[in-house]
Amino acid sequence: MTFIIIFVILLSQHYFKFAINAPWRTSALSYIWSGWQKLATALSLDKNPGSNALGFIVLAMLVVVILHHLLGFVAAFVLLWFSLDAYPGSDRPNEAGYRLRHLFAIWFWFVVLGIYPAMLYVAIVLAIEQLPGLKSVTWYVQILSLLEWIPARLLGLSLGLVSSLMPVFVQWLKDLRLGLTSQERLLNNWAELALKADADASLQGLLARAGLLWLVILALLSIGAYVV
Repeated sequence: MTFIIIFVILLSQHYFKFAINAPWRTSALSYIWSGWQKLATALSLDKNPGSNALGFIVLAMLVVVILHHLLGFVAAFVLLWFSLDAYPGSDRPNEAGYRLRHLFAIWFWFVVLGIYPAMLYVAIVLAIEQLPGLKSVTWYVQILSLLEWIPARLLGLSLGLVSSLMPVFVQWLKDLRLGLTSQERLLNNWAELALKADADASLQGLLARAGLLWLVILALLSIGAYVV
């Protein structure tokens, strides 16, 4: 079921040219966030970015739990379809980091631990995008970096596998010791090495190949689990 959900979402987003910044979705997010800000103001949580974000995350996860309890995999499908962005964008300044946060990291946590960790990550990312002051809250940034540590490294390794492995892999190994540093910065460095190693490739092309690689691996794991 996990493979089917991911495959249908990715296919439908490409076919319908669905972008995460589509007007209807942007309006929905604006409505959700403005509603939360009114509640945060009433609860006196709006003055502290950390408390504001924590309250939003708790409420968001409560809604996710209720929806999943009532609707099961249908809720998982709708929530993921709303959160994932498989549609490429050519005008984004940090495409690799964007795709990490809006596709690959969500994908990773959903496959490994299910809908709840995936939606927890989505709520954390949404809060830091809506509250710039959170970038100065050390504990929050460290939690986000911790959740991105494995997905970022898997994506970086994937970029090496779909281009030229050794240049990326050598730097990838060196960067393993850096710990909870900026995962986006490391990913951008690996992406640059992959592009230098494959002069004919584009970043969009490499990310698309990496996505296809992840999809194939997920299919093989699903088949293996079914056979066993």
